[in-house]
Amino acid sequence: MGTVVVETFIARPPDVVFEYLRDYSNEARWQSQNVSQAIVEPPGPAKVGTKVHKIRRTPGGEQRFTIEIVEMDEKARRWADLTITGSFRGTKGSWQVTPENGGSKVRLVAEMKATGLWRVLLPLIDSTARKDLPVEFANLKKVLESS
Repeated sequence: MGTVVVETFIARPPDVVFEYLRDYSNEARWQSQNVSQAIVEPPGPAKVGTKVHKIRRTPGGEQRFTIEIVEMDEKARRWADLTITGSFRGTKGSWQVTPENGGSKVRLVAEMKATGLWRVLLPLIDSTARKDLPVEFANLKKVLESS
């Protein structure tokens, strides 16, 4: 299926950005246009096995799904999450925070997958993600740089 790559520069130290992103309860703050709720089990910084139950607003209504952290390399500030329930089961997000120009570069590679009827709509969903993710990353930058 489709792959979407998004990057942004944030004028904050990599460890600060990594810790903020690793706390998935922050998602409703920087993804406020789409994510209305993110409940983390267990609470706190994500590690392999952490599950995040999300509610996402879409034009078709609310979507409920769960992701699981499947990789975590704290030293490299790299991790991956996998959608394990919902219409986009199998979608994997690979994240990395690296030092750049006195700040941080955040990179997400999202490998989009879909099930059922959503599979037919995947090209449209990919297109929407390519439009929405840069907006969400701009909001992440704004939130972190104003902290």
